[in-house]
Amino acid sequence: MRQRDADAGESIRNKLLRCRRMYLWSIASDAGKRAAFEILTELPIDWDLARKGEPQPDEPWRPTSQREPDWVLTADSGWSFGHIGHGPDKLAAARQVINELRAERGEEPLVWDAP
Repeated sequence: MRQRDADAGESIRNKLLRCRRMYLWSIASDAGKRAAFEILTELPIDWDLARKGEPQPDEPWRPTSQREPDWVLTADSGWSFGHIGHGPDKLAAARQVINELRAERGEEPLVWDAP
């Protein structure tokens, strides 16, 4: 039971870190948003890594807390799973773009699992 709980916690933490990476990637090219993120969170961000969607140096050792500014910003921008009611649903938008691209190529749209 303890191992299953630990595995579930690790899985959630990894998903949240990937959400934060996508958020950082989405703001990496905007100097104003980068500055605002750094001021609000007081976190050192490697923006070269962020532009590539790669892990930050503090991953996975820094705890994930949905009460911290970096996670609030991530959720509010729509990158937190897209299922918890914050910000636009980035996942649905990404799925739509993928299916539109497939349609342009004459391919069948993908059938996505329901959230």
